[in-house]
Amino acid sequence: KVTADATQAYLDLVSADNEHEAGWVLYLQCKRIAVADEVPNTWTETINGQPRESNKVVTKTPDMTPSIHLEKVDTPTLKQDGQERADRDDPKQALKMDADSIGIT
Repeated sequence: KVTADATQAYLDLVSADNEHEAGWVLYLQCKRIAVADEVPNTWTETINGQPRESNKVVTKTPDMTPSIHLEKVDTPTLKQDGQERADRDDPKQALKMDADSIGIT
């Protein structure tokens, strides 16, 4: 829940000028921290003690966990020795190249 109020200085300034319309905008940015199927957003604006309710907007926060896992292997080792030997997950298994380029699968 967030509450935003105009300062007394702003209210005094607006009250002193009857020739121009006055207003202000609240921009609020939030970070979602959990997956949710339904997040209702509403607000209440109160002017001169009279509350006005907004419509209800519903959004959702999808699960953004990656759905695939990529493995990159060098093609010659893959063809010769198979996936397990070609998959180099440790710096000790670093590919030693004898040429200017090598295929990666």
